[in-house]
Order: sequence, then structure tokens, then C-alpha cells
Amino acid sequence: MRRPVHKALDRPAVFFVFRGRFTGYFLAGVAVAVTAGLLAGRMVAGYVGVVIFAALFITDAYAVVRLQSRMTERELARYIASRRLPSCIRVSSSDLDMICRFRNGTLWK
Repeated sequence: MRRPVHKALDRPAVFFVFRGRFTGYFLAGVAVAVTAGLLAGRMVAGYVGVVIFAALFITDAYAVVRLQSRMTERELARYIASRRLPSCIRVSSSDLDMICRFRNGTLWK
């Protein structure tokens, strides 16, 4: 009988239905839901806190599953990295002249 053996890097870790990096986002959302539920429960009433926690928990799970279905883990990492990069770089005209002279080999003349 043959069984496929996968290395740790071949398959992402799965926590219930959340794969790899999406697990962290789900757990962060759960932490926010617990905090909001506890705060609302202390301020208003216990059952209101439970309702708020349940609503935020379901919303978080739905949002992460939807995000997971729209893009792979690698695409998400690329998207996050691309958001950190500037959309353009401003260069003054004197810098452009220096670059043109460098390309032409006349920078030092």
C-alpha cells in the first residue's frame, strides 16, 4: 500500500477550515470579538456581550473563508507586500540629467 508523504513546506497547516496564514487572521478576529464581547458585557449586560461576540465571530469566520476562497496564501502575501511599496518615486530633473549622463558615459567629463 502506498501513502503520499508531504514535507512540512508542501502543504500549509490547516486549522478547522482555515489554511496557513489565514489561521492567524481568523485568530486575530476572534481576539477582537472576545474583547468587544467582554467590553459590551461589562458595560451593558452579559447577554448583549454574548450576542456581540457571536455576531463578530460569525462575521470574522465568513470574511476569512471568503478571503481564502478569493486568493491563495501566496497571492495574499504578494498583495500585502505590494501595499507596503510606494506607488511612485519622485525624482527631480537634476537627478534625471545625472542618470542620463551616467548612461551616456559623460558623468565625469
